[in-house]
Amino acid sequence: MMFIIFLIIGCWKADEKVIPYDIIDIKEIESSYNSPWIYYAKGEKIYSFNIIKPIIVLNISSGITREIGKLGFGPDRYKIPSWITEYYGNIYVGDKTTGRLLIFDTLGNFIKDAGIHSIREKFVFCNETLLIIKNPTLIDNYFILYDLKNDKQIISFGNVIEYPIKKHRLKLTNEGKWQPYYTEWDAMDSILVQYDYYNDKFIVYNIYNGKVIKRFGKKHNGWSVPRVIFFEGDKYHEKRFVVAMTPCRSLVITNNYIYFIVMKLWKYKWFSRGFYSKHKEKKIFSSNFLLVDVYSRNYEYVGSFYPLNIHQFRGDEVLRLDFVSAENDTILNFYLQSNDGTFFKRVSVKVKL
Repeated sequence: MMFIIFLIIGCWKADEKVIPYDIIDIKEIESSYNSPWIYYAKGEKIYSFNIIKPIIVLNISSGITREIGKLGFGPDRYKIPSWITEYYGNIYVGDKTTGRLLIFDTLGNFIKDAGIHSIREKFVFCNETLLIIKNPTLIDNYFILYDLKNDKQIISFGNVIEYPIKKHRLKLTNEGKWQPYYTEWDAMDSILVQYDYYNDKFIVYNIYNGKVIKRFGKKHNGWSVPRVIFFEGDKYHEKRFVVAMTPCRSLVITNNYIYFIVMKLWKYKWFSRGFYSKHKEKKIFSSNFLLVDVYSRNYEYVGSFYPLNIHQFRGDEVLRLDFVSAENDTILNFYLQSNDGTFFKRVSVKVKL
């Protein structure tokens, strides 16, 4: 029996090098805003939008909120944000309905329309003039490098990934051909890193020529190809076969590291929320379910840690992790909210690298 236990522990250690960390701060706050989703978060600030009010910025320490811009149609207004980010002291909002990129100051006052009209999803600044945009309507070449200063597209790139099991492809929309979700990619300097959740690997692109320069990533213990499930449909969506949701909650690049935040869905038959009872769900989330893998910027595996566990709850409710940001190379902020959007929590972690 002791020999068997030794083998199990030995396999676990070979698969994961555990990185020590400290919980350096936890902030919690109630809100009457009813946020469906955290679009963006940085430090004390959480950006959210609930379709009947303008974007709000909530300070998780003070509880103070302020509105960003105005709802509606017009040169200084937006209808539905596609993405929100802060960069060099300004707030950038993509308007999903028009594709425009609007710029506001930190007080929420409109500055100008950036002149680009193809923002439909997440965008990332590479520097003050270059922007990476993802076009969700394309199967190939879905990443676009855009020059804001000269108002022109420089290059498009990004290769479609096919579902690995051939017999299931015909059941799926577009035969299971996939492009990354907003949680599965990030860009910095000259690289874009994308997670391929069909194959549990990362793809690195050079943003200036669109070429793949590296594929990397350790295979997770017990990994299996995401299963195909039958979706019963609802009033907005028809019945169809779909691939189980991505396990990736965030991918964050810093100056020296790449952080991959992932739920171990493969250990539980690729379950999604509501698949198990509340008791079982709580047990899953409190048992090393949310994993952070750390890689160096030369793509070598550094180690892993489990930052949330008991911190992912309010009473018996499992809070949803919506956003992760890095303050520097070794501090990560995890932003969570309740299902009804009235409670927010930030867990700040110092990683000992």
